[in-house]
Amino acid sequence: MTKLKCISVKTISVVLCIIAMMVHTSCFEDEISGCDFPAVKNLNTVSVSQDKAEIRFTDNSGATSFSIKVSSAGTQIQSKDVSSQSAVLDNLAPDTEYIVEVRPNCPDGSPGTQPSTLTFRTKKSCTLSPVSNLAVTLDNSNILEAVWDAHDVATKYNVTIHDSHNNELLWAYKSLTETRFSINLYTGMSVYVSVSPVCQDGESVSENITSSSILTTQSIMPGGTVPSGDQPCITDDCSIIDAASQVLIPKGNSGGDYVVAFSSLSINSCRTMYFRFSWSGGYADVPLFLIKNNGKTTVYTQSATCTAFSNDLQRKNADLLRQTVKINGHDRYFGIVCYKNEVRFFVPPDIELKGKTL
Repeated sequence: MTKLKCISVKTISVVLCIIAMMVHTSCFEDEISGCDFPAVKNLNTVSVSQDKAEIRFTDNSGATSFSIKVSSAGTQIQSKDVSSQSAVLDNLAPDTEYIVEVRPNCPDGSPGTQPSTLTFRTKKSCTLSPVSNLAVTLDNSNILEAVWDAHDVATKYNVTIHDSHNNELLWAYKSLTETRFSINLYTGMSVYVSVSPVCQDGESVSENITSSSILTTQSIMPGGTVPSGDQPCITDDCSIIDAASQVLIPKGNSGGDYVVAFSSLSINSCRTMYFRFSWSGGYADVPLFLIKNNGKTTVYTQSATCTAFSNDLQRKNADLLRQTVKINGHDRYFGIVCYKNEVRFFVPPDIELKGKTL
């Protein structure tokens, strides 16, 4: 009996040891649940604003998804799984420090054991009010200048110019740190200026924009047509251009422009200029008339007598003329911009421009 008891006790002890080992192993496995994928590398912020941050990292484990946890002041505030090696963290508080933990996920979807961490701070909030004392002037040379008071919070200012139809002139947009802006405008434009303060290096742009009243630059284009008998140099003949005329812009180039200056016109004089736009064996002729009376130069066009035109020259929001001409039954385009002391032609690459002055 004694021997049997000893065996029973020993057996029981072995069983208890096995059970204990199993329990210990199970607990240990719970503590290290997850695969041993290597940690992601190069964890960094791509951009940080007041309430948002974009992070990026590099993975070498072959994981197909990643677990991201975000905490602040010891409290987890959000978590997400992503399939790409980048993520956008939304709904953050301004001027707050955050810790991001990224782990590659195991094949079963559980987070791996190797984390990578990153600490960053969101930008401070920026409450912007409109700029004050915006003053806009326009001189006789069509140079517009705008000045305003410096903003207490703004680090720079976005300046935009709109025409009278509220279309933004993209070529006139400017972002600057000083409180003064100037630009040389076309003749015959009606525009207004808007100034928007910006802070946080462009991350926060004010919706409180300060705008000026509408100003109109001086025009050199007439409001209507002028009968040929009213000016000695205006003629009904639109065919004076000939093959011997000088090539001003050759065809087959990348596009070009040609400038006709008339600052040297004598007082109370006029000048007739003829231009021929050639394309694919056909052409269209355009006469322009420069008239200088009492020191003021005015540019006229005479399209009504030129049957090559499909319609009269169209004046838009400035002394900028964009014209459609019929050449061999096809619509072709060119542009004319009239300035105070010059006329500038713009043509497509496949158009040849010839011209001469009488």
